[in-house]
Amino acid sequence: MTKSTLMAGLILSLSMIGTAAAGFIYDAKADFTTTNLASGANNPNGVWSYGYSGTSTGLMTKYLSTQYFSNSDGFGFRINPADVTPNVLKFTQNWPGSGTPIFNAGDFAMHSGANANDNFSVLRFTAQYTGLHNLAVTWGVGNTGNVDVVVLRNGTALNSSLNTNSAGSYNNNSLSLTALDTIELRIGRGNDTYGADQTQVNMVLTTAVPEPSSLACVSGLVAGLSVLSRRRRLA
Repeated sequence: MTKSTLMAGLILSLSMIGTAAAGFIYDAKADFTTTNLASGANNPNGVWSYGYSGTSTGLMTKYLSTQYFSNSDGFGFRINPADVTPNVLKFTQNWPGSGTPIFNAGDFAMHSGANANDNFSVLRFTAQYTGLHNLAVTWGVGNTGNVDVVVLRNGTALNSSLNTNSAGSYNNNSLSLTALDTIELRIGRGNDTYGADQTQVNMVLTTAVPEPSSLACVSGLVAGLSVLSRRRRLA
């Protein structure tokens, strides 16, 4: 390998590390768009997925592409067309349209279901990189019903706020994730009727540091340049 080839590889690797150091931002609310959703239930590139579960830690069933909907209020996924629950959706106008709105245009929201197998609406993030992530989860007061709010990592609870009708948040600024680990936000119906459980939510993850594999690659290239330069001086 020539010195110029090694140098090119070093520049490329440093460029990649600079991007990782600056952080990749995954924002569930911002990423929820009609362009990404209409063709299927993953958005974008499998980073976000949406579904429902019977329990706070049970298996998630993903929404089907046929369960995508769009109407005058917003767009998203739902099982039951009659009352559009359980669901995950983004409002495109204030709701209700008259008086003081409960939800504003642009709000991202989740609603629990009425049945034993869809009691929890689920938002899932699948990690793309191994390393530290900053995690910020927020939920609003939403509609009038009490809800269960659960944040999971690979099926294990990181945070639980049960039977709440108060805005809240969960933050972890040094969350170590391995590629394909999952972080989930689940909204359940709590201890009252499910009919008024629509709740504003968001989840944002930011990669915090360069990946160890990238650092190892750069170290190898630097070592290679050093050896090559030494050989040329001795020649």
